Amino acid sequence: MYNFELKNYKYFLEHIPYGIIITKLDGSIIFANDKISEILKVEKNDLLYKKSFEFYVSLDDREKILNLIAKDGYVTNYRLFLKRSDGEKFPALITVTKYVCENEQIEGLMGIINDISDLYEKDKNVHLFAEIVNKTPHFVLITDKKFNILHTNNSLRKFLKNQVLKIDELPFFDNFKTLKEKIITCLKKDDYFNETSSFVDEGKKYYLTYVVFKIEFEEEDFYVFIFKDITYQIMLEEELAKKAKFEALERMVRGFAHRINNDLTGIITYTNLCQNRLGGDSEINLYLDKIEEIADGIAALIDKMMFFIQIKDVSKDEFRVDKAINELLQEYKEIFGSDIRIDTEFKCKCYVSLNKEVFKNIIFSLIMNSIEAFQGLNKDEKIIRISVDEYVFENQNSYQLKEGSYAKIEIYDNASGIREEDLDKIFDPFFTTKKLDRSMGLGLSMVYGYIKDNGGIVTVESKYGEYTKFTIFLPVIEKEDINVYTADDSDIVGRIFVLDDEEIIVLSLKEFLTANGYEVVSATSLNEAIRMLDELNKPFDLIISDIMLDDGKGYEFVKMYQERFGFCNVIYVSGFIGSEVPDLPGVQYEFIKKPFRLPDILQKVEKLLDN
Repeated sequence: MYNFELKNYKYFLEHIPYGIIITKLDGSIIFANDKISEILKVEKNDLLYKKSFEFYVSLDDREKILNLIAKDGYVTNYRLFLKRSDGEKFPALITVTKYVCENEQIEGLMGIINDISDLYEKDKNVHLFAEIVNKTPHFVLITDKKFNILHTNNSLRKFLKNQVLKIDELPFFDNFKTLKEKIITCLKKDDYFNETSSFVDEGKKYYLTYVVFKIEFEEEDFYVFIFKDITYQIMLEEELAKKAKFEALERMVRGFAHRINNDLTGIITYTNLCQNRLGGDSEINLYLDKIEEIADGIAALIDKMMFFIQIKDVSKDEFRVDKAINELLQEYKEIFGSDIRIDTEFKCKCYVSLNKEVFKNIIFSLIMNSIEAFQGLNKDEKIIRISVDEYVFENQNSYQLKEGSYAKIEIYDNASGIREEDLDKIFDPFFTTKKLDRSMGLGLSMVYGYIKDNGGIVTVESKYGEYTKFTIFLPVIEKEDINVYTADDSDIVGRIFVLDDEEIIVLSLKEFLTANGYEVVSATSLNEAIRMLDELNKPFDLIISDIMLDDGKGYEFVKMYQERFGFCNVIYVSGFIGSEVPDLPGVQYEFIKKPFRLPDILQKVEKLLDN
């Protein structure tokens, strides 16, 4: 608190370069200099008729200032917003003290007010820039001129798990010493330096593109690195490239397989003729045997390639993933042996829709790959771990899978791992790290193609010398656990017409469906089916029909039935890959390829009749 006579200091207060205002405790203004008049945009004389609190944006600030003065007797450099007479808000810095005029016995407040608009704008811009840097999804790194890290933004800190690293310890750079020289040289002539890098972190490969530029701030030089994650774009390009490779392979195989097989037949048959002419004792037979062996190998490759193309057209089953894997492990436990421990962890009972036998073959192939990887390794514990869990993909994901639930199947081994340079090529047709007499390089490419065609994806993660993990994602279908082998588990009863020109199929279907509570009428030809339909002249709940019959097409019978009775549920069966007709008649229908299992037929029947 200060004691003074205002008239003694008035000249000094008038000419001080700061805004000065003196008030009574109730806020009445008793003195204001020219500077405060300029700041508040009010004539100096008019200010004497106003109250100081009229210029506060928030009266809470005034309350805080009064409380601080009551406690300490003064307040310094209090930052707040005031308003001018025209209502314009502005940032201010205020220092206030309490005073008493002895003669006039007036107690009040004296304030020094600075308009800090210019400083505030500069400060606001700095804060805005810092906020943008911290919240951008790209990685931002700022260093001094010696490349010591000064700042990392939120995205980069999160990726680095808040580790404090030196710049040459970051995973983005292979050799930062060489890179540093390139950056310095480039920035002497260009505005920025641009580069793309790739690296592996926790088994996942990342691709980054980044720019480096130099800025000068308060007479100091700084380097700014901005990294953009382009992993998704690169993966998409790789997916398109893989798709193009598969399409090219398919065109090639369809165009040349027939000709190659014909030529191989000529090679093999003429080799046999030579062997017969020469007899069994000729040394030339050793060469002929080798020719025949090579020809057989080419024929096996062609068969494998044809399977690679035709695998997309096989019929689908609806099955539980964990059960299928358990079946496989039981079927092949002698082949897998006991030297390697196979652990399973099934966290969900996920149903998927694809060919069950093909799925089991895929899992078998991946297990055998792991077993082969252990060969020649001296490890105390050899482990293959198979797990099944449910995973939900959002609409936007790096694999471009549809939104929804997926069965996540992982096959992990702690064997030799895969070299980093081979990871990108592992699913390419014809790529193999095995000897050519042991592999044609189509196994994993076929796995990839089939899973992709069924709405899923296959990924691989590996660290050379430590482990490999293949992960398969397949769309989950909604299905309840049912036992399809007994009639007691279903209350569904209906009338079914079976049409197939193979009598053994008709008899087995009739016996099985009858045992499960259905009334079954059957025919072994198109003409017989038409005749029986005329004689019976009543509708059925479901028709099971072969597509190709000796005397016509099964769907011709379905058309006749539909014209007569309208609604029609159908299960089409066929032994020919690719024989399905695009627009098969039937209000609801399913397709299943021969050979089929009777429980699979029952599942299709129940599915259609439930709907």
